[in-house]
Amino acid sequence: MRTLLLIPLLLASLSVSAADSLLEKVKESVSGIAPVDATEWYKKGDTNFAEYEGEYRGFKQTIKVAVKTGEIHIKSEVAANDLVKDMDVFMRDSTQRCHLVLRDVILPAEKLEAVADWDNDESDGFEFMEAKTVSEAARNEAIHGTPHKNIYGWDISIRRESGKTSCSAIKS
Repeated sequence: MRTLLLIPLLLASLSVSAADSLLEKVKESVSGIAPVDATEWYKKGDTNFAEYEGEYRGFKQTIKVAVKTGEIHIKSEVAANDLVKDMDVFMRDSTQRCHLVLRDVILPAEKLEAVADWDNDESDGFEFMEAKTVSEAARNEAIHGTPHKNIYGWDISIRRESGKTSCSAIKS
């Protein structure tokens, strides 16, 4: 009887441990790619958030990251008074941020090591995110819908428009 009572507790602790592990992986990856460090994270309900607002890579922008069990969301947006700059550059930069954070968190260690090896031409599967211009991204989205793909059991999507990029990974 005691064993039956311990099983739900064990499963709950594994779920919390997995959520903490996901959060730590996201924190580590984001801090290496964006100006968000561990002190800027806070929790609201069952979701952990980090936000940055300021000048970064030539743009006044807001970067928001949200993580909860089995979900990662990243949003980058240029300040309204900074929209006169090259939005194609911002889109490529914010797309790369999504790509690198999600790749670091989702890919198994051996796959991540293989795609990071300069001598190896192995794909990481995130090519569907690539676009050179905002108009190209908008045109592709209008024709094919929101770019998305399932990678290692995660449904990954990205949306882009002038001055905004948002991406999500949801465990399926």
